Amino acid sequence: MSNQTELAVQGNGQAIQMLDHMSRSTQRHTRREIELMAKRTIIACQREEGRSQITQAAMMGAATVGMAHESLLEMAPMAEDNLRALSMAYGIGASKAIMGW
Repeated sequence: MSNQTELAVQGNGQAIQMLDHMSRSTQRHTRREIELMAKRTIIACQREEGRSQITQAAMMGAATVGMAHESLLEMAPMAEDNLRALSMAYGIGASKAIMGW
């Protein structure tokens, strides 16, 4: 039994007993299914970790853009529309990157 299968059925003595009462081919099939589920779980966790890192970077970027927007607005009030458009473009791009992950 692989480590993933052992981890998946560990702590569940009933599941191990059930495997012992199955035919060899059913045991192999069941173990493969358990391993596949364990792999999918690992991948899903990694995907969420990646999404959270991208979100954190985007939030820091949005804060930086917001601060730059405020200070540039004081220096060049006539550029307000352009600065707002650039800030919005950053926010939209960051949102798309997070949603696409």
